[in-house]
Amino acid sequence: MYLSKLSDMKHEEKINIVQVERKVNVDKLRAIACLLVVIYHAYAICGYPALGIKPIVEIISYGGEIGVTAFFMLSGYGIFCSLRSMDEKKNLTFCNFMRKRINRIVPHYYFNLAVALLLSSSVVYLDQIKNVFAHLLFIHNFNFNWHGSINGVLWTMAVIFQFYLIAIPLYKIVKKRPIMMAIVIVPMTIILKYLTLNYLWTEDVNVYGAFAYMIPGRQIWTSLDNFVLGMSVAGIAEAKDKEIKLSPIVGYIGLCISVWAAVKIGMRYGVHGPTLANCSWHSLLAVVLAIFLFLFATIKQCKSNIVSKILIKLSRYEYGIYLWHLLIINNILGNIEKIRIVINNGKGWLVICFLTIICVGFGIVCSHLFDNFNGKVIVKHSNE
Repeated sequence: MYLSKLSDMKHEEKINIVQVERKVNVDKLRAIACLLVVIYHAYAICGYPALGIKPIVEIISYGGEIGVTAFFMLSGYGIFCSLRSMDEKKNLTFCNFMRKRINRIVPHYYFNLAVALLLSSSVVYLDQIKNVFAHLLFIHNFNFNWHGSINGVLWTMAVIFQFYLIAIPLYKIVKKRPIMMAIVIVPMTIILKYLTLNYLWTEDVNVYGAFAYMIPGRQIWTSLDNFVLGMSVAGIAEAKDKEIKLSPIVGYIGLCISVWAAVKIGMRYGVHGPTLANCSWHSLLAVVLAIFLFLFATIKQCKSNIVSKILIKLSRYEYGIYLWHLLIINNILGNIEKIRIVINNGKGWLVICFLTIICVGFGIVCSHLFDNFNGKVIVKHSNE
């Protein structure tokens, strides 16, 4: 009997270790997605300086699309884990869930919004008070002109917040049929996007360019497969009690090659547009990322090397880094003339590195301030 209990304890310990490893791997992907978005914005606002290595330049050029798609998927993954935890504790209610989400994201979001308004032309927003209220209520993404008007990255927070509102019923469906939902949601979202861009929400492409398709094409109903695929991966991966014996290096190489292949398809057929190929690109990217999210959630990875430690550390602060990076980049490049001189001298890559470091540092500081203000303890490798 004693040996049986000892065996059970060892089994439970093994399961706990696997769960921690899974969260470490997912956190690494979260950090990579955040860095991709930051580097892309620094690269774009610096004027797309020459960086030399073509495949890397191509991935960086699509870093915003890749990073945001990964963010949406990781949100689905993390929310599924959070809801499952609440479900197991028998306290899964809409009010409990939303209270937890609001405490987590709203204070920092509102502070960022206030600073963005103060650093921008306040007269403009006084004339558009509805715009400000729409941002406060997380509905500004529904209006073409408000979508990214105060801080260009906040539209994603509106989409994610709207996902929270429907997360519980989605969780209950995915929990029962994760594979079926993963199969059904992709064609359904592609159809919804096609109908939206061609019949439901049309803008003049000659006036707005790619934004005429980008904004209606990245709403909750046109990005739903990103979130549900993340939830499905969580439902499948967390049910496994065995690790996949795959080298982490193979996983990273496969991820880079697959993402680069998706980028080449996007370069050929277009990422934002009304055609079926355009409407399918983000879904294709989401499927690729979902496969690797599953792999990285189920393989054992070393977390002792320096790269892993940096990525794990950054993942704890990715929300703060993401919220602030675009404001910081715009203000630095708009107010420091010497930065522009360095770019014009052909050293744009140096400016990109500098801006990335500043954004990461500022995001970490702000995250610490709000974690301390809320009296929270940062839990290592948490997906919630």
